[in-house]
Amino acid sequence: MAIFKESASKYLNELRQSFDEENWDGVKKVSHTLKGAAASFGFPKLTQRAKELCEAFETEQTAEIPAFSQALIDELESAHF
Repeated sequence: MAIFKESASKYLNELRQSFDEENWDGVKKVSHTLKGAAASFGFPKLTQRAKELCEAFETEQTAEIPAFSQALIDELESAHF
């Protein structure tokens, strides 16, 4: 659990920076990593948010990507590890 908490903080910073810079490749990379890590450590809401964002990238729902990105950031910020 401590390993995930440390990683989640790093991912949150990377996600925020990529989002703020509109670096969608960076957002995509972090969301994919978070999807797997959150699932492995048993965080279903975080997994779902990351999955939604990954699916938006995969299906080219470009209009939805900023909202899904913000939802993932919000979930990471509110998660209690």
